[in-house]
Amino acid sequence: MFRQLFLMTLIGSGLAHAGSTHQLSNGDVLHDPTKPFGRVTVTQKVQQTTRYEVNYLINSASRTLAVINGKTVQEGDMVSGAKVLEIGQQRVVLLVKGKRKTLRVKPVKSFKSVSGQ
Repeated sequence: MFRQLFLMTLIGSGLAHAGSTHQLSNGDVLHDPTKPFGRVTVTQKVQQTTRYEVNYLINSASRTLAVINGKTVQEGDMVSGAKVLEIGQQRVVLLVKGKRKTLRVKPVKSFKSVSGQ
């Protein structure tokens, strides 16, 4: 009985439907704590751009390969949504969203020689 009376009170008072404020019988106003303050604005979603990094270039008489973003590719392959157009001595040319992007091999800052003992 109490449960039915409680539900009828909720429905009758308007709390059953979503609203931003509710006025109690004593005059107090309850505000929705989940409603943002002030004006709500919608922002555009920032489009993430994929970064491409040449890890290695392998140029030999029999084949030319590149390792880009950790994946071994050759001309014509796809890597992270881009098509590999050309692999050169020090660069790789990709086709990214219809635009050509040239990646260059980062220069080696130090080289450590390992000798067999």
